[in-house]
Amino acid sequence: MLLLKCQLASDMGCIRTNNEDMILFNGGLYRDETYEQKFELIPQARFTAFVADGMGGHEGGEFASELATQAFDRFITDLPSDLSHEALSGEIKNWVNETHALITNKGVELPQYEGMGTTFVGMFSYEERIYMVNIGDSRLYRYRGGILKQLSSDHSMRELTGDMTTPSNVIYNSLGAGTSAFADFTELTGQLLDEDLFLICSDGLSDMLTDDQIEEVLHQEPTAFELPLVTWLLSLLGLVHKSFLRKYRRHALVLIVIISAIITPTGDPFTLTVVSVPLYLLYELSILMIKDKKTDADETDEEKEE
Repeated sequence: MLLLKCQLASDMGCIRTNNEDMILFNGGLYRDETYEQKFELIPQARFTAFVADGMGGHEGGEFASELATQAFDRFITDLPSDLSHEALSGEIKNWVNETHALITNKGVELPQYEGMGTTFVGMFSYEERIYMVNIGDSRLYRYRGGILKQLSSDHSMRELTGDMTTPSNVIYNSLGAGTSAFADFTELTGQLLDEDLFLICSDGLSDMLTDDQIEEVLHQEPTAFELPLVTWLLSLLGLVHKSFLRKYRRHALVLIVIISAIITPTGDPFTLTVVSVPLYLLYELSILMIKDKKTDADETDEEKEE
């Protein structure tokens, strides 16, 4: 039995006016929000954690990433039990072909979505085994013992040709765009340790920060993602309340920016934003997770009810 902890964060960033990413996590779809969950993965349970990065214009990218994540959620739910690795690999290939055709056909039917596509990368569990699926240039990393390692491969022209002058976002494999698509399908079961931390992200992160910079942030602030849990525990002890966090929200923002400036490897404004925005979203998540302090009137009402 595995104890899993997951934090999600999605934001359109500083350049785009809409968020074309979609997160599939354990049957739920998430966009433009933060989320945290802890749970035990019981034997035979099926777990999913994927990021889809859409492309194809203002609405097309959003639609493509939503179609892909919805399709995989249905796929993993309906997948038969007791499949061998070879049979499961065949099912993944069929899913890729069907989803590629689905997104392509939607682009033909609806002119505003013409040319849309999406990357797709992440992990899922099946029959007590863990697998990785990768399509495009979004990435799956493993952080272990202070070392960050990319487990997925970029399906980009830069990676294919070795020409570093080629823009990093030019890819040759995606769901929906192009004549066909394929997926890297790898079993990770024997490569996992209890201490492992996995990072699944779009190129909105990996294009703006080097692997060394991401590794440094994870190394410097591994406890930052525990903020909502710590705040919740303090609220149970009566030490922190929702009204307190709301009152000092501006002070917290200033403190977060200062901390981000200290831990970021470089001092440029964009890197500072990349680090500070997720920390502030975790602060807001903390506010949502805890209850406010009871007033005397509330306590009187409870006593009357008793």
